[in-house]
Amino acid sequence: MKKVNFPKLPKKIAVLVKKGVSGCLLAELPELDIFTEADGLNHLFFQVNDLIYTYFNVPKKYQDQITFIPSSVAQMKLVKIDKQKPKPATRISVKTFYDQELCKIAFSSL
Repeated sequence: MKKVNFPKLPKKIAVLVKKGVSGCLLAELPELDIFTEADGLNHLFFQVNDLIYTYFNVPKKYQDQITFIPSSVAQMKLVKIDKQKPKPATRISVKTFYDQELCKIAFSSL
């Protein structure tokens, strides 16, 4: 198979993984500001690869040349994350203040 160069595709991509409240794994690619979720580690690898293929528009015929494979150290950390119990959601309260005149101006222009 012909090797193809994808200039916009970086050699390395940071992937942050944490356990979600529902027990699913949440993966974020912070440099790209994109994320996905998965039910388990195998599904996580599939989802992250799919996310990369979609974001960088990698044609299906070249996808076997581009694969998300974490290092063995990272894989061990992922297993620990996967085994963690889900943590309860953190609730936050946000108070907003607004100027009524400013709102009137903003909505009158719609």
